[in-house]
Amino acid sequence: MTLANDFYTETASTDINADVVGTIDFAVRVAQLVIGVGLTFVAVLIWIAPGSNWSMDLLVMKSGFSIVSFVAGAIVLNLGRTQSVTEVEIDAPNNQLRVVEVAGNGDRKLQSTIRFEDLHKVDQVEGTLRFWQDADTVVAEVATYRSQIFTNLKNALRRAGKLD
Repeated sequence: MTLANDFYTETASTDINADVVGTIDFAVRVAQLVIGVGLTFVAVLIWIAPGSNWSMDLLVMKSGFSIVSFVAGAIVLNLGRTQSVTEVEIDAPNNQLRVVEVAGNGDRKLQSTIRFEDLHKVDQVEGTLRFWQDADTVVAEVATYRSQIFTNLKNALRRAGKLD
């Protein structure tokens, strides 16, 4: 048996269908893209529109409107990007937690590795394990509903002296 067989990543489960959530996220990102491009396009278009008046008071209003429109468009475009997500991987055979940042394009970057021995404490409350990095910071919270996997995890935590 290899270490890969005992390794897993805990993901949160929800009652909402993942396809519906993905479709809603996609629709929101497309709307943000259209609105952002539209606002930045208006910021440029206001200056090249034919027959526009070049009086000083109108130039000041155009400048203010185009700056606000361009900044708002840039902000909306930036919000439309796929955000990165932080995940915690539990590696029971190696007695460690790994904090991994998953970028919007799927690239994974290791942020930190925490050995079980270096944890402040581990609490077990009604079938949930809480991993505390220090007195105030919870690194991970895991529901213990898969018996074999969590038996191995609990044994590793007991060997590290973090679970009674």
